[in-house]
Amino acid sequence: SEYYSGWIDHWQEAHANVDSESVDKTLDQILSAGANVNIYMFHGGTSFGLKSGSNGPPFAPNPTSYDFNAPISESGDLTEKYWILRNRIGKYSPLPKIPDGFQNISQKGDYGVLKMNYVGQLLEMRSLLKYYGAFKYPVSFEDLNQTAGFMLYETKVTGLYRDPTMLNLTGLADRAYVFINSRFSGVLSREENMFVLPVQIQDGDSLAIFVENQGRLCYGPEMKDRKGLTANVTLGGHQIADWTISGLPFDDDYNAILEQMVEKGRRHVSRDDRMTFWSSEV
Repeated sequence: SEYYSGWIDHWQEAHANVDSESVDKTLDQILSAGANVNIYMFHGGTSFGLKSGSNGPPFAPNPTSYDFNAPISESGDLTEKYWILRNRIGKYSPLPKIPDGFQNISQKGDYGVLKMNYVGQLLEMRSLLKYYGAFKYPVSFEDLNQTAGFMLYETKVTGLYRDPTMLNLTGLADRAYVFINSRFSGVLSREENMFVLPVQIQDGDSLAIFVENQGRLCYGPEMKDRKGLTANVTLGGHQIADWTISGLPFDDDYNAILEQMVEKGRRHVSRDDRMTFWSSEV
C-alpha cells in the first residue's frame, strides 16, 4: 500500500500542498501500531518528455513535474516536511547522523534568458509532418502506431450548412485546435468537457483539426485510453468523411524533422499564426 505524503499536480491547478502536520499525525498512528509503512512519494521526481500521463475521471492531465509535495522535493531539497517526518521516525527507530557540511538546499541551474526563434506556422509546414495517408473516417494514434505528440486531421467540406453550425468532436482525446481555410477557429478540450464548437463554414472550405495527446490515464477502468479522434466527426449532425492524416510524434526518430523545421524558419510572425513552432538553445 502507499501512504501519500503529498499529491499529484494537474495542469491549470495550483501546486499540491498537503499539510505536513496531518501527514505527521497519521504517520505517528501507523508507527505506534508497530506497522511498516511505504511513503509515496518520499522523493519527488520528473516525468521527462511526453510521459507525464493523466488522472481521471474526470480527465486531468499532469505536468512533467512529479514533485508531489514530497518530503524531498523534485530538485532534491529537504523540505520542512522532511524534517518533521524525520523527527517522527526518530521516536521509533534510531536515525543516522547528519553528515558534516551537509547542505539542505541543492544548487540550481541558472540558464538566464532564453531567446526564442520563430520557426513557422503549422499548416504551412505540413509537408514536414509524418504523412499517414487517406482514410474514410478518422483513426486514433494507436491505429497509426504513434505513441505521443500531435495528429493533424484534414478534410474538405462538401454541402451546405447553417450559419453557424455545430462541429462535434465527441471522441476527442485530448485537446483540438480547429482551423477553417487555415485560419484558427477555436479550441476543444476533453479536460474542460468541451467537444462542440460553433463554426461558420461553407461548401468547399478546408477543415483541419490538430489534436494533442495530453497524457494517458495511469490507473482505473479507463486505462485503455486511445488518443486522437476516436469517433466520427459531425458537422451540423452529418458525418464528415474523407480525411488525410499526418502526425508529429516528437519521438527520437523524428528529431531530424524538427531540425528541418528550424532550418526553414522565418523571421516574421503574422497575426493569423495561432499554431506556431519556436526554437531555442540551452
